[in-house]
Amino acid sequence: VTEGLAPSVGPRPELDGLPCDFFYSVTDCDPRELLGVAAQRLMDRFAQLAVIAAREAVADAGLDPALWDSG
Repeated sequence: VTEGLAPSVGPRPELDGLPCDFFYSVTDCDPRELLGVAAQRLMDRFAQLAVIAAREAVADAGLDPALWDSG
């Protein structure tokens, strides 16, 4: 499953017996730069990465949140 992926992807012995036995470690992302210090302090790492990924997906799709109808 992990063939050809980054070196930080791989099997983890501590996950033996669980439905998923590999992981991916995100090491090149600094949430402080992308979220700001205040927002970063309010979220755990999982939430930080989820928000960053969502922002990147919106940008990659060419969407402009300022144009969304909030009503």
